[in-house]
Amino acid sequence: MFLGTFSIKCVLLLAGASLPRIWSSRMNILALEASTEVSSVALRYKEKDWLEYCEEPRSHSKVILPIIDKLLNSAGASLSDLDFIALTNGPGSFTGIRICVGIAQGLAYGAQLPVFTVSTLEAMALQATAELPIKPGQVIVPLLDARMGELYWAAFQNTADTGLIQLTAPSVASVAVVQQEIEAIKQNILCIGHGCALIDKSRLTDSSFFEGFKPRASAVILKGLNAVTNGQLISALQPGEVIEPLYLRNQVSWEKRKRLRT
Repeated sequence: MFLGTFSIKCVLLLAGASLPRIWSSRMNILALEASTEVSSVALRYKEKDWLEYCEEPRSHSKVILPIIDKLLNSAGASLSDLDFIALTNGPGSFTGIRICVGIAQGLAYGAQLPVFTVSTLEAMALQATAELPIKPGQVIVPLLDARMGELYWAAFQNTADTGLIQLTAPSVASVAVVQQEIEAIKQNILCIGHGCALIDKSRLTDSSFFEGFKPRASAVILKGLNAVTNGQLISALQPGEVIEPLYLRNQVSWEKRKRLRT
């Protein structure tokens, strides 16, 4: 495994903490998140949790592997001790997603580990239920700036019995279209993510906005644990199998590549 050093300052939020019972599991999981300008890595090992993140822009390729190494060393663990690797596969920053997917795939192949993916938007919504005052029935709308006057978005409803229910699948649309879709929900809404800056809040007076809310890898671990609890099979990558990123702009990316080649 790559070791290396880095001088960019990162923040260690959890170091061997015992989290609430909702996190209780004997699964050992490494989780990665790099869909925005923030890179974060979380580790659950022997029912203890570590989380470190770095907000230095365009630093994903420099910091993720060293943070992984640091957290594993802190826990006294190795890749072979893990049950699976979990990651967000988008949507978000093309570069961040590509780096995150590449690292996860390389580590999973090398250690013969299963891989679990979750969309960045669902991870954000799940994280919000753990960190923000959300009421049962409230709708959570993660919003990420997709550039070019567009937003990555989805809608989830928080329920008391079954947790999050997806109302709208992750998609990319113009700011105007997303604004209309949010207004059509017609109930108290919690909007999270830097895409909130593009929304006309005056037309959503009963809603709450957390523009500074950023995805973290700890929510990816929680989603992975929920999947295992619900009986979802998480399998190892087969020869030639790849982790599929959720870009939502495959056609746009392809057209751009064609223009660069001509």
